[in-house]
Amino acid sequence: EVIDEGRRRSNKNDALSTKLRPMISIVKTAGTLAMTEGTKFVERKHVKEAIENHCKTIQKQILEHQMTERGQLLDINPEGAKLGQIYGVAVVKDPYSGEMTGNVLAVKGFLEKRDKKFDKSLRGYYKVTGIAKEGQEQFIADSVCKVRSVILQKYGVDISQEYFTHLDFAQAYRVDGPSAGVTMTILLCSLLEGKPIRQDVAVTGEINVGVHDVVPVTAVGGVHEKIKAAEMWGFKKVIVPAKNYKHTIDPRDYNIKVVPGETLDDYLRECLVNEEE
Repeated sequence: EVIDEGRRRSNKNDALSTKLRPMISIVKTAGTLAMTEGTKFVERKHVKEAIENHCKTIQKQILEHQMTERGQLLDINPEGAKLGQIYGVAVVKDPYSGEMTGNVLAVKGFLEKRDKKFDKSLRGYYKVTGIAKEGQEQFIADSVCKVRSVILQKYGVDISQEYFTHLDFAQAYRVDGPSAGVTMTILLCSLLEGKPIRQDVAVTGEINVGVHDVVPVTAVGGVHEKIKAAEMWGFKKVIVPAKNYKHTIDPRDYNIKVVPGETLDDYLRECLVNEEE
């Protein structure tokens, strides 16, 4: 169990964390728990209790604090299905500790087709608000441009010319750009197809322009922290890039269903509600 925790904290399936002080603390605490219980040997249950209740990672402590302090103010309700709203998971940097922690964010969208016949003077637009941060504007812009190209590739429409398009990262907090790409794309697919999005599903992944009508979703960082955030907020399922699923995490480590996705279509199958459902 100690080795498994070292693997989880390394964010790699074939490596262990080199931060030994927290691991030593787990061993000591587990030993103390065993002695208090009067058992001769340290058992798995003692190690698990040490990890979950006494030696929490800084990331988990920060997330619990955020949920306590900001939870009632955040618009997060992982139930039912909605058209025009999706939940993404990202990693953010805590301004006080400098540690990266997982965060759930609600992204809302508005899409209205431009009527060329009656609105000749009006031009379409494509706006994304609530995500840009100082010094990262170009980084975010790259992801926004990819989303526009992917939608053009999949549906043959230009959301910046033929539609009035607005995506808003409501109450976002220092969100990383690449991880937001697949979130924005799924939201636009939902609006274009008129299909609601399951609200008990959270997503992460980097969207990329594809070839032969296949839109790949590639690996991102901080997947362990993102999954833990979705788990703690009560989501039933989280979709992660297939390569992260294979090389970064072990789904048995979580009390939430972790689903791998290799392409945009994989994500859409898990997120969109079809008519027969």
